[in-house]
Amino acid sequence: MFGGDANRTARTLASLRASPFNKVRMMAFPSGAAGPYQRAMLPYEPLGGVAGAASDLTRFNVKFWQSIERTVEALGELGVQADVVLFNLYMQPYPAGLACMGGPNASAYDMYPDTRFVRYIVARLASYRNVWWSLSNEWSQCGCKFADAAVDPCPGVRDFSDPGCGPDGSNSLAPDTPIWDALFQHVSAEDPSGHLTSIHNNGYLYNYSRPWVTHFSVQHTHNKPSTLWRLFGRKPFVWDEVKYEGNNAANWGSLSAPQMVQRFWWAFATGAYGGHGETLDIEPSAHCGTDAADGSNSWSGGGGYLCGQSPERIAWFRQYAENTTRHPPFEECEGDDDGFVQTLTCGTDYILFRFYAAHAFANHSFQYVNLPTAFKMRQELLQPWEMRTSVIWQPPPPAGSDTAAPPPPGAKVWGPARGAGWAPVGIQVDEDTLPHILTFTRPEPGSEPRVQREVKAKSGRDRWLDLPF
Repeated sequence: MFGGDANRTARTLASLRASPFNKVRMMAFPSGAAGPYQRAMLPYEPLGGVAGAASDLTRFNVKFWQSIERTVEALGELGVQADVVLFNLYMQPYPAGLACMGGPNASAYDMYPDTRFVRYIVARLASYRNVWWSLSNEWSQCGCKFADAAVDPCPGVRDFSDPGCGPDGSNSLAPDTPIWDALFQHVSAEDPSGHLTSIHNNGYLYNYSRPWVTHFSVQHTHNKPSTLWRLFGRKPFVWDEVKYEGNNAANWGSLSAPQMVQRFWWAFATGAYGGHGETLDIEPSAHCGTDAADGSNSWSGGGGYLCGQSPERIAWFRQYAENTTRHPPFEECEGDDDGFVQTLTCGTDYILFRFYAAHAFANHSFQYVNLPTAFKMRQELLQPWEMRTSVIWQPPPPAGSDTAAPPPPGAKVWGPARGAGWAPVGIQVDEDTLPHILTFTRPEPGSEPRVQREVKAKSGRDRWLDLPF
């Protein structure tokens, strides 16, 4: 969206306007091959003013940065957060040299070009309230800023990304990161508005406990919120990359639409925020509305059009997540994952169970979960793909009733451990249709169980301070 084709940027903004999404991640530095928009895509002026020459790191291209400001402002008018990725580490033929402006070697890296850039971009964008800072995408892959970039985080493992080799299957914990630490501190010092700031991982996890990090920005769902909270402390958790809906040959870009939708409920149930991605390469067609001039289309790579089937269902998810007539506000709830079921607990008013792992030869298995004993709760089945909520049954009466049978000896009770006022209750879990999402809601005293009602999501402008769903 930054510094590129104005027509594509306009199409991207139009797609966002019609979508449920309220945050986008974008590179501050462009990447890719040179094209007809070469000059507009250069963040710096060329040396000597000669087109095609290397970048003059002392002279910023004002037209490029003005286009960035227009884009950020347009996103703000849509209520969309602009998560600006400051450093683009992907070494493309054009523009050359911007990943490692201070030299190729981390041990002798010259920080001045980077800190000059940080001072400039923060000065230009810090006044926009919808700006977030992301220091980098997949930060550990940059050898000039991380001395251990070439060290395999999972020696002998074919694919370190699924799962990782760190605690509880997370990615490995990074050793010292002095260059990235210094860049974080420069951003913090230059930003008078204190925008949300983080960094996106790949094989190694940055130390998210650092005071300049405001939230987790994570890829790979094996990096569980509960694990990273235990390692680094409690901060808002954003799964910025949970793989993409797409037809890419790589595993990160080949989720089906139902899998992409379930990633949002997965995040919701564990107390995190999910991020959408799409890498559907579709030739021009009426289905997607792609202009013939675009050729193939990949939203996450270059914006344009949303071609997948997941956004409509994610819009339904967002309506449900924001509808506080059905449950307490999300930020008041606690997530958990025990390897069989993910549990979102909102006090004793609302509990969501997302069963996602099956037992061998299971069919409509009978399982036990803990529920409050002081009152009846309404049980519902959520079907994210069908965008439907169905009332199943009223749970058994409170403990002490002759109809409430305890679990048999040795029976597993799933979900987090509970204290006084909770007791195991048996429920049916259809393990042939996993993931299987069940909710238990405490009706208001003296009222009939509330029926589902769809509530239009608040406009983005009303929610600009919120983290994204």
